[in-house]
Amino acid sequence: MEENNENNVNNEQNEKKENKKKIPLRGIALIIIAAAVVIFLGGRIYHGFFSATGGSIIGEAINTISYEQGDKADFCAVDGGIYFVTKDGVMFLNNKGTSAKWQDTYTMMNPVISNDGDIIGVSEKGGSQLCVYSTAGSLYKIASDSSIISFAVNKKGGSALISETDTEYTITAYTESGFTSFMAKSPIEEGLAIGCDLSDDGTYLAVSYVYTGYTELESRIVIYNLKQAADTDASLDEEKEMVASFIRSGEILGIVSFMDNDTLAALSSSELVCINLYTEGSNVKYSEKWSLTFKNTVKAMAFMGKKYIALAYGEKNLNSSEAEENNTLAVYNLNGKELFKTVLDKDIEGLYSNKNTVIAKMGRSFRAFNSRGGRVLSYTVAQDVNKLLLYDNNSKAIIAASKEAYIMNVKSKGIGTVISKLKTSEDDDSSNGT
Repeated sequence: MEENNENNVNNEQNEKKENKKKIPLRGIALIIIAAAVVIFLGGRIYHGFFSATGGSIIGEAINTISYEQGDKADFCAVDGGIYFVTKDGVMFLNNKGTSAKWQDTYTMMNPVISNDGDIIGVSEKGGSQLCVYSTAGSLYKIASDSSIISFAVNKKGGSALISETDTEYTITAYTESGFTSFMAKSPIEEGLAIGCDLSDDGTYLAVSYVYTGYTELESRIVIYNLKQAADTDASLDEEKEMVASFIRSGEILGIVSFMDNDTLAALSSSELVCINLYTEGSNVKYSEKWSLTFKNTVKAMAFMGKKYIALAYGEKNLNSSEAEENNTLAVYNLNGKELFKTVLDKDIEGLYSNKNTVIAKMGRSFRAFNSRGGRVLSYTVAQDVNKLLLYDNNSKAIIAASKEAYIMNVKSKGIGTVISKLKTSEDDDSSNGT
């Protein structure tokens, strides 16, 4: 791919490129593959896993929905209801989980949810299907000719995916009706495509590439103008529709996400960077809005809707001064301002979020905070729990263990009445809580 960047970013690197010696692609293949797996599993899963202050779960289940053991059940709560996803299909429940509004079927071994607003996409790494849904039902289904490695949806129902064969990657974008709006192909020997996202209005597609043919890794976030492709009937020409190519050397900018105010956030293991898109006349350009170089390892990250970014820091990097303490949780806005920072007393295993709340998972303990650092909820369970999802203005919770899930009211002093209980057919019927 040729670079078409009018912002003169890293020009010196481009001029020196011809002087660099090439290295084998296989030398770092495992590193890139591992990064791609992380991106696929966590890239744009915006629904949160939450908890509440207080004691045990109380009350009786109003309704029970059974599903088979090993069904890979997952949940995503949105305005108006709950997506209940398994390897065999999707069921959309009312917000109490007591009745199904609709359901749809597919076959996947390990389904993964990506959501934006009320829209979800369901696919799996190495699979060939992408199914996109709104709260009204199925929008469309895509059958890929090659293996899917990453995908994303936007709040209007558009989608993008990266698929691969043994020799090349294919990057494809779809409208909210499921029609192809863009397609580009890239030989694997030239570099690896590992992450993608689509802007809310469907105008821009961002794709993260890693180029491995030189002595130093080079990441590029390539931004395509899909509206320009439609307006000019450019036959999905990759080079004509390239807006910009943002470059970083020595790191893998694997996670990309469009945020509010025409901001694109990108994350590597060593840096968080926000890129601002803007228009000059008929030309779309970009500038680096701000960046944060990590002085610690990053254990986890989460996008809090499209306004905030949460990071969980681990051990400090070698030779780093003024590093954060281990298990520090910090939240930033899109201008780079640190909104709050706190050190937790247990090892952070993961971060999850909704629009205004972030949760740190620490074994069986969960701590939730708002964007300003106010303690929202705190809870420690008596058994292993896969996730705790807070929704409906934090008034309801889904608590999912390995064999059963409860949908519950959340009161000011704790989790209250069980509204609905979702469980496997092999569960013990006498079990009432966690």
